Amino acid sequence: MEMVPVGFLVGSTLFGLNMVITCLLLRMNRNDAFSSLRIGAYNNFLRFRLTEDGFDMYVVGLESVPKRRDWIANKKHDKNRPDPEIPVFVPTHDLKPHLVEKISISFARKRADAAVL
Repeated sequence: MEMVPVGFLVGSTLFGLNMVITCLLLRMNRNDAFSSLRIGAYNNFLRFRLTEDGFDMYVVGLESVPKRRDWIANKKHDKNRPDPEIPVFVPTHDLKPHLVEKISISFARKRADAAVL
């Protein structure tokens, strides 16, 4: 039982040193390191649109994300009859999403064989 605190300290220290060394010196693992920081200015999400021959992916970013105190209860939401189209909470100020990147992936269509035996 006394090894649990020691293992926690040694394991977390080694993991932290790994992140510092690989991020600063080797310029690797940056997504892993920065994803855990919860920096409000770097919030993005993906939006997909399916097409007949592939899909489009939109990366949408938010420069400013409301903090917990910046959300209020939505007066249009009825908790007795919830509607998935009406949010429970709304921000006090407008969100300003912007397109970061658009990626389109198209798959080659397979040709139908002329004759099937």
